[in-house]
Amino acid sequence: MTFDVASDDEAQELSAAWQEIISGKSTRLSTAAGDVHEIMERARTGLLRIVKAIEENPGRGKRGVW
Repeated sequence: MTFDVASDDEAQELSAAWQEIISGKSTRLSTAAGDVHEIMERARTGLLRIVKAIEENPGRGKRGVW
């Protein structure tokens, strides 16, 4: 399985998440849940990517009349 990531940080996070999945442990998520600012920053980064994709592709995926 291969994934495309935007940075080394994302690659490390993906690797850590995969290790949790196959080991059955969720320590990384438990630790991250304790840091609201970190969670908010991750969410903000994700939302900015979504906004950029929408702005770069206006009218795509639109169904019906708005």
